[in-house]
Amino acid sequence: MRRNKDALLVLILLCGTVQATQDTFFATVNTQGAVAQGGGSGYQGGQWFFYPSSGWWNQWFYNGPLDPAGKKTINISVRIRPLQPGAPSRIELALNWSSSQWSTGTTGSPPIKASDEQFIVRKTLLSDQVTGSKAYGFATEISDLCPEWVSIDIRGTNFVIEDGSIDHVCVGTEPQQACCLPDGTCVSTTAADCLRRNGIPQGPGTDCSQAPCSCRWQEGDDHKMHWPQTPKSGGLDIAFNSAMLADDWRCSRTGPVDDLHFWVSWSQNKTVQVPGFWVTVYSDVPDPDGKGPLYSEPGQALWARFFGPGDFVLRDMPRDAQGWFDPATGQWKRDDHTSWQQIDICRIPDPFKYIGWRWTLGNCPPSDGSSRAVPTSTTTTCGTPSPAAGGWSFAIRRPGSRSTWPL
Repeated sequence: MRRNKDALLVLILLCGTVQATQDTFFATVNTQGAVAQGGGSGYQGGQWFFYPSSGWWNQWFYNGPLDPAGKKTINISVRIRPLQPGAPSRIELALNWSSSQWSTGTTGSPPIKASDEQFIVRKTLLSDQVTGSKAYGFATEISDLCPEWVSIDIRGTNFVIEDGSIDHVCVGTEPQQACCLPDGTCVSTTAADCLRRNGIPQGPGTDCSQAPCSCRWQEGDDHKMHWPQTPKSGGLDIAFNSAMLADDWRCSRTGPVDDLHFWVSWSQNKTVQVPGFWVTVYSDVPDPDGKGPLYSEPGQALWARFFGPGDFVLRDMPRDAQGWFDPATGQWKRDDHTSWQQIDICRIPDPFKYIGWRWTLGNCPPSDGSSRAVPTSTTTTCGTPSPAAGGWSFAIRRPGSRSTWPL
């Protein structure tokens, strides 16, 4: 993690107003009928899923909880052109949705297996030759229910889908509203579904275009510590692939610390996906001899929380040459890497509440599934072997003791 002791509280006023969830999609289908390239805002990063029995390629979008008493209105716009002009080109485009028998909840998945097609309802919107670049628009409705998932389905050969968008809104017994999720994103859903997803409902009639859900902290924003300890340009990052790292910070005001912001860097720019981590707050054992050789250290564990996927936002930062130090080997290297990222955690349920000096430790969950915090590392990415190593970075200035690690 690239910055030790930043525990920053971002205070936000909640406001807003609208209705439809807006998603995007794009794809390139080659002459063999396969999606050669594609993406969007759908499930698993906009992945296109293939159903061999029917030949359809689907991209799924979460729609909120199943509402058998509701209905769904959908607007789709897309531009389609041949991939290789002059070669035969044909497209079929359909709207899909999960049936009333499919309900997996917010942590579940859409019907993506070949055997799941029995839970898919399909409505063909376009079946035509592709002779040039042309824009299409479709307005339709699912009148008998509001499904949990909707999708765009495509099949054919030699075409490119550009600027695809799908706006979908459920009209049911409970109106939708803006919902701020823990990772700082906003979705339009019901208040009940928002709470099930550990989000904060913004109130009836609110709109994601105006709801202040962003979780990103920037210099100049409010905070709740001695001062924001931002990373030092050209600093030295400390590996935590062999032990936990801890650093002290002072909570400058009473009340909850419900936002956390810190930085992580990667040795030799070998980045990995962060599946989650523990954050533990400890009491402070004061420095016993002032400016002598001894130093303060973590005491009793006061609060701990695991943050998994969806609980945080990870953002790339401008590249900066950084050194690297591994306390396990005592070796260090100048200009080891330039890649680093900011991690933002907002709206923490049941947050830590205190004032004074505290220590914060970060690490992955134990492999046995227990709730205790144990020394581990990002090189194991919470149990999965990885060639990458992560570390905290040197700060511009520090308020108390230096970062520590167990020997």
